[in-house]
Amino acid sequence: MVLDVRSTPYSRYARQFNRETVGTMFTAAGFRYRWCGDSLGGRPRAPGTSGSPVTPDYDKVRASSGFTEGRKAIAASARRGTRCCLMCAEKDPAQCHRSVLIAPALMSSGVRLYHILADGALLAHQDMAGGQRDRQQELDSG
Repeated sequence: MVLDVRSTPYSRYARQFNRETVGTMFTAAGFRYRWCGDSLGGRPRAPGTSGSPVTPDYDKVRASSGFTEGRKAIAASARRGTRCCLMCAEKDPAQCHRSVLIAPALMSSGVRLYHILADGALLAHQDMAGGQRDRQQELDSG
């Protein structure tokens, strides 16, 4: 299952990544696709979740019912054996809300989490969170 966690799943320049287009593409390839940027996105629109016009308050986001329901749904899917892939627009997981907002919440629910890097390699979240980012730095400099 591909869970699209982009708050705004549209691009003026790369329309092939627009929500409806990727949804159709993933479905045709045999994957389930679901947009959940409204509850798990990095730029929420829910009342009371913004710290400023551009910076969301992730503590408030974590406490929101939408985020809690989204996290629980992913954890339940994982317990049933469904592999979920969180899709976002940010290439570097260390710079993305997936790492600082979603991943810790999922890991506290017992979900194993890996980041797919630009070259297709997997990086366990706990390795990245522990400061072991040599592989990502190698990719950035190469």
